[in-house]
Amino acid sequence: MQGYTQAISSPARPPRALFIADILHLIFDHTTTRSLAACTRICKAWFIPAISVLWRRATRARGICEAIDLANEPSWDRAKRARAIFYLSHVVTLEFALTDEPDYFHEPYAITTPSLQMLAFLPFPALNSLIFSLPHPGKLAIALALARPETHTVRLLLLDTPPDSTTIPLLALLPALRELGLFVQRQETHWPGPRMLDALPQLRSVRKFHLKGTTLALDHIRSLGRMERLEELLLTLSQDGPPSPLPASALLPGILAPRPQENAFPSLKSIEAHNSTPLFPILQLLASLSSTTPLEQLILRMIWTDPALHHALLKLLEGRRGLRELPWGLLSAPEPAIPLYGELVQEAYTFHPLARLPELRILDLTLTSHTPRFLPCLTRSLLQELASLSHLQELRLVTFDYSFHYLSLEHNPGIALGDLGLLAQGCRELRVLQVEFYAPEAIDTRLPHDNRITIGASTDANSTNAWLPPPHPLPSLRRLLLAWSRLPPPSPRLTAAAKWTAVSFPNARLGWGRWAHEGMDVEDGVWEGPFGELLGEGGGPEARMDEAVAPGAGAAQDAGHAAPVQPMPADGVQGGQTEHREGQDVGYAGIHLARRRARAFALEVEMWQRVYREGRWEGEEQGVGLCG
Repeated sequence: MQGYTQAISSPARPPRALFIADILHLIFDHTTTRSLAACTRICKAWFIPAISVLWRRATRARGICEAIDLANEPSWDRAKRARAIFYLSHVVTLEFALTDEPDYFHEPYAITTPSLQMLAFLPFPALNSLIFSLPHPGKLAIALALARPETHTVRLLLLDTPPDSTTIPLLALLPALRELGLFVQRQETHWPGPRMLDALPQLRSVRKFHLKGTTLALDHIRSLGRMERLEELLLTLSQDGPPSPLPASALLPGILAPRPQENAFPSLKSIEAHNSTPLFPILQLLASLSSTTPLEQLILRMIWTDPALHHALLKLLEGRRGLRELPWGLLSAPEPAIPLYGELVQEAYTFHPLARLPELRILDLTLTSHTPRFLPCLTRSLLQELASLSHLQELRLVTFDYSFHYLSLEHNPGIALGDLGLLAQGCRELRVLQVEFYAPEAIDTRLPHDNRITIGASTDANSTNAWLPPPHPLPSLRRLLLAWSRLPPPSPRLTAAAKWTAVSFPNARLGWGRWAHEGMDVEDGVWEGPFGELLGEGGGPEARMDEAVAPGAGAAQDAGHAAPVQPMPADGVQGGQTEHREGQDVGYAGIHLARRRARAFALEVEMWQRVYREGRWEGEEQGVGLCG
């Protein structure tokens, strides 16, 4: 009893693992900076691991320089000075803006030339990254005095004057350089000029190269092609507005670039072009790749295009059978049709050739225009061809046009809910799906008793796209995103569509997804509008409209039985189209109504998913869900 009492009263000792330096480093790497600063004051055993991580996160060269100046104060003893030098051994990145103009001294990253030269004489054994800006390239040699033999990353921004012919040879002196970024701030500066990149092959160890300038000529592409270890190429080339129309001959693959050099780009795996980069230099680059280039990824971020450039891009990708990822953000230029390959290309886009890339894993298309120009090419036939990509893991077909309104007849999806079953049959590894579709909007009353749900614009019983097809469960799908899909209000029609979706994608979590050019998805399960109100709660014109259509319908009381059939709503039009009535919708582009209906559909699907998983289904998974 005495031992028991002593065990209860004695304070618990921390686990021994919390005093092992390696474990503490792993923990502190995931700790916030504020909490990490508190950890330095816990005990002596935690001080060194915590302070080393703090200094590893310290990047501002000016702050480090001021700390060293403080250590050199006469009031500091030798032990404190030695400790300050010890801290420098943990610094891995230095960020600074080299300037000698007093007007910039208030900036936290600004550092003078004498201060930088003082830092250059201090030991930075772990320093591997330099991120800095210079007023002109003549200061580069001074800045590179901070580089160490292990420095593998340099990102250089030139503010006033572009790089000159000495810039790349100086950078080539860094033996371990693997990542290089060259950026020019002033867009009116024409860079790189002719032959300015001829020294790129000297960068023998560079694997990732980011170039920000205004142009990319054929001689620049040839120099890039001779970089033996280049694996990732990032381009940000300035362009104001849509591309100008080009003559037909300029778009022929044979004239985009001379015959590909033998062994050009021997290691290139990824090409990424960022905002405002013209598409034409990308076409020249693709035409210069050799047949042995192991290209796996082509990323286009908000790139202007037109039908002619678009067709040329697809033609250049035909032989790239190793492509695995195509995240594209394309903006359609409002240009008239122009000749291509001797023929007139109408103002129409197509993505059917992408289905002939057998290794494709990710197809992410974000398509933006000022009129519905991309939407007509997203059809059932496209999904039918993409279904042949057995390794496809993520598919997004996201469109947005600035003339679009959710209640507008002009913006009418060409993909029906039942068409997603084509992907379920072929793409058995699919995990993420975002396709703008329309669900059934009307019941074909000519058919007796069963009241099956039409999903096409036609009510013809002989139409191949007239009914929800038998579902093919796709357990691999984890996310089904509904942004801008045309969905009916809560009603028996919504219930039937939800049943089919629940059986087809039993493990999928439903969400809004990404809205066109937005980079991040709305969190799954969140249906907040642009002003923060939770759609589905409260009143408003949309709530009154949906409630008037089918009050309480859609929430089936028991498994396998839907609510009674309600009359067709006044806002419903056959084929997923919806008339716009003044005052019925609020919010830009009808987002309130769109998200309200998406939320109602998601809740309905989640309910039937639970019913399906619990085995309380009544056999309707073998055919089309019945309405009554």
